[in-house]
Amino acid sequence: MSFLRQLVGGVWRKHNSFLPKTITFTGQKRHLPYCSVDTNLGKAQLSPDFHIRFSKLLARILGKDEKLITVSLRTDVTMCRSGTDRPNIVINIWSIGVFDEQRNPNYTNQIYDFILPEVNIPAER
Repeated sequence: MSFLRQLVGGVWRKHNSFLPKTITFTGQKRHLPYCSVDTNLGKAQLSPDFHIRFSKLLARILGKDEKLITVSLRTDVTMCRSGTDRPNIVINIWSIGVFDEQRNPNYTNQIYDFILPEVNIPAER
């Protein structure tokens, strides 16, 4: 089963150890919020605590306990956007019960406000 299909289907497989584990609260399984950040910027171009501060931001804006949030940061990724390899960043966030048409614009604005000064990449990238 492909990684994307697992996420869409809500099924986390044990053999994908880089994915968050499920935890149990009063007999119900819950998946931890997971965020992947991929960029072609070098590690030295980001602050050393970027991922930690981003985790705190996600906890605040998603209304989740930070101890449940996983942020994976991959730098120096070979990638292109709009046919060019100019600096760019791709962020994917998976969580249960927090994304909808009304709340998403607020999340996006707060994430942009944090990310853009950090990475010095134009907003259209």
